[in-house]
Amino acid sequence: MTRVYQEPLEEGRQEGFEQGQLQAKLEIMLRLLQKGLSMEQVPEILELDVETVRQSAQEQP
Repeated sequence: MTRVYQEPLEEGRQEGFEQGQLQAKLEIMLRLLQKGLSMEQVPEILELDVETVRQSAQEQP
């Protein structure tokens, strides 16, 4: 493969990896909230911003 194709391919892989990491953190976030951890503890543990945690928690049934 040429460099022209390798760079976008690698960028796509990196984006996918980062999205997967975020999705995993959001799933763990829900479990931690269900276990009783506070809305302040969860972002600190998962290294997420508080607003992301609040929005994600509100979107869940």
